[in-house]
Amino acid sequence: EEGLTVEAIAEMAGCSLATVSRKMSAFGIEARPPWRVRYPRSDFSRSPLEKAYLVGFRLGDLTVRRAELSVDVLMTTPRQEQVDLMHELFDRYGHVYEHHRPDDRIFLQVRLNNTFEFLLPKEDRIPDWVLADEECFFAFLAGYVDADGSIQVDRRGHARFCVNSYDKTILTQSQAKLVKTGIVCPPVRLDVPAGRQNNYGIISRGDYWG
Repeated sequence: EEGLTVEAIAEMAGCSLATVSRKMSAFGIEARPPWRVRYPRSDFSRSPLEKAYLVGFRLGDLTVRRAELSVDVLMTTPRQEQVDLMHELFDRYGHVYEHHRPDDRIFLQVRLNNTFEFLLPKEDRIPDWVLADEECFFAFLAGYVDADGSIQVDRRGHARFCVNSYDKTILTQSQAKLVKTGIVCPPVRLDVPAGRQNNYGIISRGDYWG
């Protein structure tokens, strides 16, 4: 009914592509024709600041894939604030689909037109055009922080601002740019080495930096 791809349905349901295909066959559900577009899609605004923000948010928190006639943006989150942010960012460009899973996590997908191809690359580096413009850099950092940043307050009432991720190069470039603009920021440090298991039994898939 929503016109989702098999890949999106598998991610939403937390199962394999083969499972989705097998159940579609068992229940006589035909695949969606590739030319079907259910919801209208609008072109990107071309605003460099909005583009920089979206690239930062994408590198921090979004999965982006090429589909037949669209650029698909996907996210799974337990936080309503992230759901609200996805609607704020993309409602004017396409339909944001929500699925509330039994594990209290929310799967989101929005299908955008090809003017959003700039969201497809996934690299551990800040684009040169972002670093070359201070306003674009801070817009990028705002998006990246909305994905991977936090503000923590200890028992003494002292606050600290943190950004943690697996993207050592992005964090290093950000730290250098902040210092260059006169903002005191300590060097990037290794928080969790690859392979370490936390109290919840989750093993770090790589070096985790802050």
